[in-house]
Amino acid sequence: MGKASDFNPLNRVASVLARYIKRVLTNPATEATYSQPSWSSAQIIGPHKGQVVMDVIGKLLDQLEQLGYYKYMETELVAEAKAQATESGYIYGDTVYKYTDEENIATLVKRAYDADAEDLAECGMEKFLTIIRPFLEAQGVEISSVEEECGENGYTTWVNGTEYVMYSARELRSENLRRSRVPGGIWALTTYRSFAMINGLLETAGSDERIYMYDDGAQGGAVFLTPEMYKLIRESTAISERTKPKAVDEESG
Repeated sequence: MGKASDFNPLNRVASVLARYIKRVLTNPATEATYSQPSWSSAQIIGPHKGQVVMDVIGKLLDQLEQLGYYKYMETELVAEAKAQATESGYIYGDTVYKYTDEENIATLVKRAYDADAEDLAECGMEKFLTIIRPFLEAQGVEISSVEEECGENGYTTWVNGTEYVMYSARELRSENLRRSRVPGGIWALTTYRSFAMINGLLETAGSDERIYMYDDGAQGGAVFLTPEMYKLIRESTAISERTKPKAVDEESG
């Protein structure tokens, strides 16, 4: 089934520009100029400074390693990945779209992915599933087919023949959706429903990994964690509340 998106490209350009301006204005690192994530702009909270921050992050990463956080990457690169994360404060590692950057060892952790809500809502689920498919298959999730229909009649995805409605035509047209219990309109709705779909596939496969949302300071991210890893990060004082992982039910409830 092909895609038939009717979204206005001018609206798309305006939306991207608005998001960029918002990111620059709201990111602490952009008080002077926009820069890559650092202690001030990544995931570190206020009470920790300098070496203390690195010690706290290092301890958290050690605990995550014991829980299997680095088990999907090459063993000989784990120490370097942890050192980079400790220095940058970005514990998830750069998202997979930077995977070809050999200098950024943290990309090899293979847990964090770019998950822009607007891209997902605008016929992006097939592409997203393609990106995360290696991780899903490592969990025993078998994907034999992915199809989708997207346009003025709503957005529906079929995975292995099972139908998943991202949003209906009524929801797409609803002027009140942004004021409903789902903040963010169809962007958020698609994210919640697609993540719930992915978690359902993981559960059926018998995996204890789940996909969580987090705010990466730019477009939004997704990270795969076990319940134990999720709990550890949620309780850590080394990670800002804004960038801590959030479960689908936390966001949609």
